[in-house]
Amino acid sequence: MFWNTVSKKRDIGRESTVTLETEVSHYHYKQQVPSNQSFVISEPININFMEQIIEKFSRLNLAEKEFASQALLKQLVKKPDYGIALETSYFQSHFQNQEIYLSLRAATCFGQGRIEEATNSFEQIVSQYPTPYNFCYLSRCYNASNQLDKAVESMDQALAHYPGDYYLLRGKALFLYLQHRTREANVILEQIRPMFYEDPEQQPVIEAARRLERELKDAENREQIFRFSEADIYDDSYTRSTWWSYWIEYNYYSPHQFAGTWVSQAIQDRLRDLLLQDQAISNVVDFGVLCAEPNYRVAKQFPQVRFVGLDRQPLVKELNDQAYGHMPNMAFYAGDVGEVLPQIVSPEERSVFFHCRTSCFLYPAHLQQIYQQCAELNVRYIAIYETTALSRLTYTYYDFEDMPMDTVPNKSLLYIHNYGRILAAAGYKIVKEERLSPHTLVSESKESGGAASFILAEKQ
Repeated sequence: MFWNTVSKKRDIGRESTVTLETEVSHYHYKQQVPSNQSFVISEPININFMEQIIEKFSRLNLAEKEFASQALLKQLVKKPDYGIALETSYFQSHFQNQEIYLSLRAATCFGQGRIEEATNSFEQIVSQYPTPYNFCYLSRCYNASNQLDKAVESMDQALAHYPGDYYLLRGKALFLYLQHRTREANVILEQIRPMFYEDPEQQPVIEAARRLERELKDAENREQIFRFSEADIYDDSYTRSTWWSYWIEYNYYSPHQFAGTWVSQAIQDRLRDLLLQDQAISNVVDFGVLCAEPNYRVAKQFPQVRFVGLDRQPLVKELNDQAYGHMPNMAFYAGDVGEVLPQIVSPEERSVFFHCRTSCFLYPAHLQQIYQQCAELNVRYIAIYETTALSRLTYTYYDFEDMPMDTVPNKSLLYIHNYGRILAAAGYKIVKEERLSPHTLVSESKESGGAASFILAEKQ
């Protein structure tokens, strides 16, 4: 990458060295990486395949090993049955000291939900093969078992081997942010921010964030509440494919195999907790519902509670009606939230207004209007699962009390809102805030660092 420029060298392969920045660096080069076709697991792993992978892996340099490792582990997490032979005594006796074998066996455990065993395996792996990517796997295992202190410790151990490594520093910053140690996280981001701004690969991301900033300022100057149609990516074709992709993830994969399934489970758990905590709740409204599978699973457990899915697109209502219309305590509506909400919420009942990955597309004035309407309809709770980090414009994490304005750009078409301030203006007080990152083994994005929050606010 661009920051591999001066000062200190580290061997990353049989015959290759890279120059390592003294303060902030990373071992990646703009180099030819192995083809994905070289590391495809198309059937259960057998002895011949394992020998071939070990031989190929041994010839790679460090950056190439990371690419190959991630490609293989990501596949095995999604298809852990393909790794059942790895735990046989034959494989263990023949390959017990081979890095990629140990990693594949750990990934099999992770995909099966055996997180403690996966964690123990990666602890052994980093003691023998202390590479940056192995430390990242270990830290994500700790995250998956809610041991964020250990995730930070793992990053510190990795940084002792690779001081100034960009991705390790960013990983540590994320785990600090998840623990509400925002100022410590931002000290790290301040150190690596110049690297992010100068990276040619990040220029489209940064420019998109700048466009979001200009768009928001223009909307505020014109007192525009509703966002322009060009920001709407959900046409019928995209909506249908997205709905089905979610349905397949929710029904065929576990929370440790797909980030979307983990989010679904996180939502279900927190809605269940709320319904158990306040058994007077009789109505749950999901604004921007898309695939209603999470609601369906909770609705089965709480037949006395009505679950209403609201989306502006008729196609979403059609798909959900076909899938869940048999449920007597579920209903779906299509239309504008401001027009439909009075039809589905009565001030006399105790209601929850919930949204997930929806308000990030809205202007703050629109979100304020929706929350104000909830207050007027005497909605008791507003529950939120939305992205709250990381702004690609400022490359900064924010606590709500420290946000410079009601809304800051995130990335692409998405905004990060100051939910504390916007909810308070409508008469709601945050009573719970959890910062969350999916419990997956391999990050979906190289330039990540983002996180979401589950927020529960109660009408005052």
